[in-house]
Amino acid sequence: PGCFANNARTFQLTHGGAYDLRYGWDLSDPAQQRRCKAEIAELDPVLIIGSPPCGPFSQIHQLEDRTKPAFQARLKAALVHLRFCAQLYTWQHQRGRAFLHEHPWTASSWTQRGMRDLLALPGVECRRGD
Repeated sequence: PGCFANNARTFQLTHGGAYDLRYGWDLSDPAQQRRCKAEIAELDPVLIIGSPPCGPFSQIHQLEDRTKPAFQARLKAALVHLRFCAQLYTWQHQRGRAFLHEHPWTASSWTQRGMRDLLALPGVECRRGD
């Protein structure tokens, strides 16, 4: 949604859908994840863009007491979203299609196993865009 959806035609792309809370999707729910995967498979996208919550992975949150239950809950939810995106990206890569993962360069999410595995796939590149 937002910026990219508004400019998709500039890149000769068609905006296929948006899957986040603003559009009624709670991707922390496994049933909604399955529905989302099914819809995306039907759309057969050339490009998937993901931008899961990055708050708990940001540098400023590294200063927070990470042992507090409130932080642990936010981190757990963010990891669910990050893993879901990594699954979609892996599926997209297996089909020879493109994906773009948007997270701050300094976010600790890049060190998570799913993201490291993804970055190790042939042809996958990490680029800084700020």
